[in-house]
Order: sequence, then C-alpha cells, then structure tokens
Amino acid sequence: MPKVRRRTPAPSSAGSHCLRPAPSGPEGTTGPDAEAARARGLPALADRREDDALSWLDGGQEHRGPLSPLGRSQAGRGRRPWILGIAAVGAVALVAGLAGLAVPSRTGRAGGRTPANARRTAGGRSAPADRSQGAATASFPPADFSAADPPPAWSGPLPYPLLIADRGDHRLVEVSPAGSVLWQYPAAPAGAAATAVAWSVDGTGVFAVGETQGVVEEVDMASGRVLWQYGAGAQSLNHPTAVAPAPGGDVLVADTRDCRLLTVSPAGRVVATWGAAQSGYCTSDPAAGRLGYPESVDAVPGGDWLVGLAANDQIALLDASGRPVWSEPAPPLGGGFVVDATAAPGGLVVVTGFSNPGTVTEFDPGTGAVLWTYAPPAGPGALDNPRAALVLPNGDVAIADTGHDRVLVVDPSTGRVVWQYGGAGRLSAPSGLALDVWRNWKA
Repeated sequence: MPKVRRRTPAPSSAGSHCLRPAPSGPEGTTGPDAEAARARGLPALADRREDDALSWLDGGQEHRGPLSPLGRSQAGRGRRPWILGIAAVGAVALVAGLAGLAVPSRTGRAGGRTPANARRTAGGRSAPADRSQGAATASFPPADFSAADPPPAWSGPLPYPLLIADRGDHRLVEVSPAGSVLWQYPAAPAGAAATAVAWSVDGTGVFAVGETQGVVEEVDMASGRVLWQYGAGAQSLNHPTAVAPAPGGDVLVADTRDCRLLTVSPAGRVVATWGAAQSGYCTSDPAAGRLGYPESVDAVPGGDWLVGLAANDQIALLDASGRPVWSEPAPPLGGGFVVDATAAPGGLVVVTGFSNPGTVTEFDPGTGAVLWTYAPPAGPGALDNPRAALVLPNGDVAIADTGHDRVLVVDPSTGRVVWQYGGAGRLSAPSGLALDVWRNWKA
C-alpha cells in the first residue's frame, strides 16, 4: 500500500480534540439499534436528542446561527489538497463515495444526458404503484455534473449539499451547507427507516436501505417515485445495512445478519453472493469466504470493494469476484465495533467505531499506522454511537453522530468541529451520508 506523510497534531486548545489514541470503555445503551446490536452481542445505540440546531465550535466556544461566515479563516489549516471525487456513501454508512471511488462514469452532460425515465427499462423492474412522495419542484436541478466534473462549490467547510439517511424520522433529506432543506423523501416523513444511502451511477436516483424492513430500493429524486425494490416477500434480506452501485446498473447490498454480500439486479435477480450465513455467531475470515456481519461497502478504483466487518473488527478489500485482496484488523476503536469503513485518498481508510463515546479513525492498512483519530471523551464535540463518516474534497470529514441526532464536519488537522446540523426537529438518529456533486443547487 502507498505510504503517506504522517500528520502532525495541532497544538491543543480548549474545545480542540486533536490526534490521539481513542479512549476505551464503551457505554452500553439502548435505542433504535438495540435489538440488532443485542443479536450480535454488541453495544446498542443510544436514543438521545439534543437541541443543537445549526452551530459550530471554534476555539472552544459554540456559536449558533447562520453558517456563513464560520468565524474562522479557511487559510492556513494544513488540510490535504483538494481532491475531487472523495467519498460517499455511506452508510452507514454508507455508501457510493466520492473520494476516488470506482463509480461508473455517466453517459454525458446536458443535452447528451440520458433522461431518468429513459434509463428505466421494462426489463423486469417492478416499482410500487405511484409512490411519488419526494419534495420535487419545477426548479429541481438536473444531474448535469459528477465527481470528476462537479458543480460550483459552496464557501465554507461543507462544499456541497449532504444527503442524509434520517433514520429516526423515517426519511431521506438533503441539506445545503447553509442548513436549508433542499429535498426530502417522503415529503411527509412516514416511510421506512432508512439506514444507508448511495447515489445511482448517474446521480438521478438514490439507493436507500431499510434495515429493520429488510429492503433496498431506488428512488428517482426528481419525481420521488420508487423505481424498484428488493427484499419484500420471498426476496430475503436479514437486516441489511449498506448499499453501493455495481457495474451494469446492479447494486451491492450488505445483508448483515446473514453475513453475506449480494449483487442484486433491478429486476430482482441475485447476480452474485459472497459469504453465507453461519451457525451461531458469525466470524470474519475473508480468505475462507466468511464475512462476519458486513456493516459497510464502498467502491474503490479498479473495481474492488472495501468492506467493514463487525465480527473480529476486520477491514477487507475484495476484488470484483469477491476474493480478498487484503484483510487487516481495524485500528483501536475505543471498545466499539466497526460500523463503517470508507476509502480515503492514497489507499487510506477511515473507520467509524460504534460506541459511546464514539471514534472515527484514519489508518494505513499497509502499515497499520493510525494517522488521526477523532474521539473526544466528553463535551459538545463528543460522539455518541456514530454510524458513518464521509471524507470531503477539502480533507474534512463529515460524521453521522447518530446518538446525538446530528451531523458534524471535523477538520482532522485541528480536531475541531467546523460545521454542524441537527437537533430536535431537524434530524433523528442520522445513519448514512452521501455528498451531492451531481447538481448545482446554487443556480
């Protein structure tokens, strides 16, 4: 694996949680994920709420109100170079990332772009009748951009809007860097509890995972229509937690409690299966075909897949046929378990540890070196059972702080929270993140 320069921690200051080992001693809690966690003998998710709305931390002081300006300079932050195409999905979370991820290229832009309805062929796709519930408007922007050719960026630490799996509110919601709601599905929160989200290969659709319902579906953003769904009836998924787009229009689904990954076509056909249900508690040994509780899947260059395995806390890179390229122990997670593994530039991996207080850590799987960890033991920046992290193009990291009902953006070079959205009435147990580089919401 390529080596990178180790970051030097910034001087400590009040309210700044810099690079350091993760704390130990998780606190077992109860909440929306309690039953799923107990089934695996793992910590449960806290069911807590905060009244933090739109706010950020700077120099140890919490500020509320509009996010721009952010009360700090963007210069001299020692961040990584601008890298287009970082991250995504979550999901948990989750999902089809933007950081050098192997998302198939789109067919073109503007006039040459394939319309959303034209790509929805009749080849077996069956969507529920008229479930058009998205908050689409006549001014809904088209998906004319991509990670390789993004729209104009917003000022501040969050360059583009965030798509969030707002699990407790049973909806998907897209939020601008200024904190306004740009889109949500359903328009009136009443649907399944989405655990993870990922973009379709052309950005016109969103893949959503309903863990407790055992379904994965694709929603057309412009119309709010469900294009297809898998997992109902005889189609069996056992608490899926992640999804990512695969070549040819298929999707890769983490069927977590059955300890396997499925490649599923929109026609409802299982194209490939990696791993299998095990007797008793699942264990992880990718070389032997055992994938113990896969919590996340992320596409990486070359057609490989980065997988986070909760059993034995393993991070594995699988090739296009499901064979392991490598498998390494996760870095220390403060007593929690792997709930998300996301590809970062330079062959690095960002791992989210599900615990309270929670941890987010970047490490080099080639050397095992921990490059940075965000894990405040207490205070306004502490994490409560986070479920997903997303590397942003400017080097900052967005975190779904699930137990605190919020999403944070953290600057790894300083350890400070530089952007925050959530709190009562805004988010409830967010668990998946995806960055919208597909459309120009500023136009």
